[in-house]
Amino acid sequence: MHTKTVLRNARLVSGLILMVFVTGHLANLALGLHSLATMEAWRATLVGHWQSPGGRLLLGAAALLHALLGLYAMAARRSLSMSRTDWVQLVLGVLTPPLLISHVLMTAVASEIASDYEPSYGFVLAIYWSIAPAYAFLQLFAVMFVWVHAALGLYSWLVLKPVWGRVGGFVLPLLFAVPIAALLGFAESGKEVIGKLAADAEWRAQILESAARIDQVRAQLDAIQGRVLLAYGCLALLAIGIFPARILRARLPRVRVAYDGGPVAQGRRG
Repeated sequence: MHTKTVLRNARLVSGLILMVFVTGHLANLALGLHSLATMEAWRATLVGHWQSPGGRLLLGAAALLHALLGLYAMAARRSLSMSRTDWVQLVLGVLTPPLLISHVLMTAVASEIASDYEPSYGFVLAIYWSIAPAYAFLQLFAVMFVWVHAALGLYSWLVLKPVWGRVGGFVLPLLFAVPIAALLGFAESGKEVIGKLAADAEWRAQILESAARIDQVRAQLDAIQGRVLLAYGCLALLAIGIFPARILRARLPRVRVAYDGGPVAQGRRG
């Protein structure tokens, strides 16, 4: 099998794995339209399997592979001639990892390095809506960027296949409904959390205790975030720099065209 085909298939499979995870996560958020308790009750069913060692390994490998292959695809391009859809998907794909890193650190990494810390929807929503509301806007953009990038990728892959005629009428509404329901659930559960913080002193104390555990490992989390962002930034700049370098390398050599019994023309490729 051709190398390009292997890389394209690997990028597709890793993207589909990530989309399955994101879909379950957003479906769990949508349950916030009912109540915070419903979100917690369904968490194990919708996203709990990703918390197992095997699930974390698969998810982490898929995320790393998809990001690296995305940067490679950008560096390997031969021109800037792309549709608006491709441009949107490319830009969102580059911007998404930095937006998600803080959420990953607080929910996954912190639970590994902080003693007696177990993130819950109540705690995360309290952080977003009360303790550090700036993170709520960060997550809003993260959800939008991740889902639009994933939806465009899924649509571009399926629309050219014969099966699209049978599933398109079902898939397209879902691509719009899932993020809208998740954002509405995020807002509704946020209102419930704010009310619960004001009315339930014991629960508020538990939330503040969890926040204190995060503060204890804040320096470690910030250091990890700094290293990850630095590494990703260097790789992104390298990919962006390789693209024009390849274009210049291809066009700088001069081409000589000789006509039989006539003049000789010289110029650059392109």
